[in-house]
Amino acid sequence: MGEFAIKFTGGTSSVGGLMKFKCLVEYPPELDGYLPSELKKQTDGKGTTIMPFSDGRGNFEADSLSQAEAVEAEIKGKLQTAYNNLLEGRKRIQQWTGIREFELSAVE
Repeated sequence: MGEFAIKFTGGTSSVGGLMKFKCLVEYPPELDGYLPSELKKQTDGKGTTIMPFSDGRGNFEADSLSQAEAVEAEIKGKLQTAYNNLLEGRKRIQQWTGIREFELSAVE
């Protein structure tokens, strides 16, 4: 897995004769500080459960394949946004470091 790659490892299980779709999500731990609050707590939806994400790991389960695919796409989008925010933060820190000069003008 690359430095800033995410990995989804899916599987299935049978609970009471019904198939459940489970997925382990691995992401760079550097993103933890940029995760949205809904990924930091357990989120129960209709037929889905997303467990809290931390330390570069999270997981979810769904009652159907289509729900699992939708949750995976949602999580992927949220992790992409977290990565974009991380990059923006790094850029701002680089811009802050060093000397900046500004000209002042008289106000009439």
